[in-house]
Amino acid sequence: ISYVLPTTHALHALRLTLIENASFTEILPQILFLTITAMISVPLGFFVFRKGFNTARRSGTLVEY
Repeated sequence: ISYVLPTTHALHALRLTLIENASFTEILPQILFLTITAMISVPLGFFVFRKGFNTARRSGTLVEY
């Protein structure tokens, strides 16, 4: 399960860089995974937020709390 979490790949790249003095090409797979994850999750997050915001605004519950 941890291999699908971006934090795992970021920490692995950090460990490789700091402990083993890895070059850019050695951490490239982790960077690519993080880039692809960001390209998927950021637009998805914007879409979900906008959808929830518009739903709350339509139902009038936006200023309830």
